[in-house]
Amino acid sequence: MPVTQNHQRLIKAATKLFHTRGYAASSLKHLAATSDVPLGNIYYYFKTKDALADAVAEGHHEVFCSLFAELEARHADPGQRLLAFLEYPRAQRHVFTQRGCPVGALALELKKAGTDSYQSVRAIFRLQLDWFTAQFALVGRKDAATLAEHLVAALQGAILLSHTFNDHAILTRQLTSLRAWLQPLVTS
Repeated sequence: MPVTQNHQRLIKAATKLFHTRGYAASSLKHLAATSDVPLGNIYYYFKTKDALADAVAEGHHEVFCSLFAELEARHADPGQRLLAFLEYPRAQRHVFTQRGCPVGALALELKKAGTDSYQSVRAIFRLQLDWFTAQFALVGRKDAATLAEHLVAALQGAILLSHTFNDHAILTRQLTSLRAWLQPLVTS
């Protein structure tokens, strides 16, 4: 099916709704109102709510693919890529504080719901882990996979605490701490 304006509006609206209201609390009626696409037309584009969740996850996946490609283009050194990545959550700190991590929240909800769409969101975390592992390996770290897991877990935890306490300073402090932890690991 060709991508149309309505298709894109539905994905954009679902991305916003899933992040602000949550997957379970976002009804197709809400989606129709937010996207300005008639309720009956939604099924033409997405046969199920899970198919829509897959499309939302694909959008998040593309954001990270683009971000990683941009970091690789800007920084020849993999250690500098890792350090530069920390600017992404720093730039998003106000959104993360208000709403949490869109990928983390969606992963939790879809896992609890037992939907097949969980695999699409899980793939985003796999992408992150694989990219971070590759960067750590390129700087010669034998424990690259473990360091990648630590980085993702620390980021998700910092975002969760910042959101829970509605305090972006928590995320800012944790990103500063992560940079201090990361710097000696990736520089010679």
